[in-house]
Amino acid sequence: MTDEQINAAIAKVCGWKLQGSQEHQEATKEWQFGHTFAIDPSGKLVSRNAIPDYGNDLNAMHEAEKVLTRPQTDEYVTTLCLEVQPIPSLYNATACQRAEAFLRTLGKWEN
Repeated sequence: MTDEQINAAIAKVCGWKLQGSQEHQEATKEWQFGHTFAIDPSGKLVSRNAIPDYGNDLNAMHEAEKVLTRPQTDEYVTTLCLEVQPIPSLYNATACQRAEAFLRTLGKWEN
């Protein structure tokens, strides 16, 4: 997956409404540059640049991890340690590795 695809997939899971969603279409109806906006999880219309860079920012991934249920968290840690990162250590995982494990856990990773 590209960085943009990773960020969009995680953003959707975290509650962001992006171009193509019904909420986004209603908020930006007939706007010439509606694609440059997104709706954040609190419902505010913001610049698309405000979407966190999940694949490169550990702080953003920390926030994303909070949306996982307890069973998902267990699967996420297992996926990260056994499939994504060769050394089984959650603490050394990069944001990119965490993003991949996150999406794999939710069945949203695309090869």
